[in-house]
Amino acid sequence: MASRTGIPREIIGDHGSDLKSGIEKFCKKHQDTCYVYDIKHKTASVLKRVLGKDETWQEFTQLAAQTKRKVQQTQLAALAPPNQRTKARYMNVDILIQWGLKIDIFIEKQKRGLNQEFDQKQVEEKFGWVTGFREDIKEWGELLDIVTTTENFVRMQGLCADSYLELEKLLSDQAHTEQTIKVREELLNFVREESSKAKPRRSAFGKQ
Repeated sequence: MASRTGIPREIIGDHGSDLKSGIEKFCKKHQDTCYVYDIKHKTASVLKRVLGKDETWQEFTQLAAQTKRKVQQTQLAALAPPNQRTKARYMNVDILIQWGLKIDIFIEKQKRGLNQEFDQKQVEEKFGWVTGFREDIKEWGELLDIVTTTENFVRMQGLCADSYLELEKLLSDQAHTEQTIKVREELLNFVREESSKAKPRRSAFGKQ
């Protein structure tokens, strides 16, 4: 392929064992090519590590799955939690976290009489459990904001020598708990490390 398209400036991968060794050998042979870890897989691995050992998150996902089964063929079906993937689940936690945030707000509006589209008693019976996770959902939402900001930054701006400084500014007010502060610092360090692979006056994506 390189003989047809030229030597690539960079190769993006997920560090999978099936390709990692071959890519590293290619980069060793072609010094101008760098191996960049795919940002989506990086953030998914961070979420997997953080949420995978979070017992509260596990309980939340289980209750969401149970609730979906209970309401999917009822008048409350429109409020049902999203489907949860069994594969690559940590690349799609955003929709479940966003659902939790929206349902919590919806329940509060119901209680204040601001939304009477659904029977308040039924909503409370099927979805009232969500309010017990309010602080946890808030932290998960903060975690999601940090991940999303980092992903969008890398995809839109690429990686250059000092790009992490700009990302640092974007993330400066997005972490307020011990856990989210750790994640913010980890992702900043990741972007700093990957950016160091860029040649002078060039980004890791070949931008001038």
